[in-house]
Amino acid sequence: MKKKRMHIPRLKVWKLREPNVKQEFARLVTDRKDEVFEAENVESKWNAMKELWQKATEQVCRWTKEPPRHGETWWWNDEVAKAIEEKRRCYKIWHQSKTASDRNKYKEARRNARVVNELESTAGKKNVYRLQSKWQNPARM
Repeated sequence: MKKKRMHIPRLKVWKLREPNVKQEFARLVTDRKDEVFEAENVESKWNAMKELWQKATEQVCRWTKEPPRHGETWWWNDEVAKAIEEKRRCYKIWHQSKTASDRNKYKEARRNARVVNELESTAGKKNVYRLQSKWQNPARM
């Protein structure tokens, strides 16, 4: 059974490198600096300053989100698009004519589109697996 890793939300503090985010953070901190000066002792000043920084960071940077439930693999490319377009074209011809030969052409195009789709999706899954294994073991990159 696969062990599920817990997602721990984190503040996106790396966004503070961006100039506009940095300015917004500085503005929020300076607007509420009086709360820190009004505290009586060192401990309460530290807690007020820590809360001020954390709330400003939450507002400006936000929290990370949980990863999606199912991984998404992008498998659609020009080859798949051509196969699907051919299938649609053959279907329209067969739907108008209702002949057995056009039906057989449509069936062949449908089989071809399915095969191309399956090849692309399995290739995509292999690439995703390869990338995941590299991310799990950065020394392999």
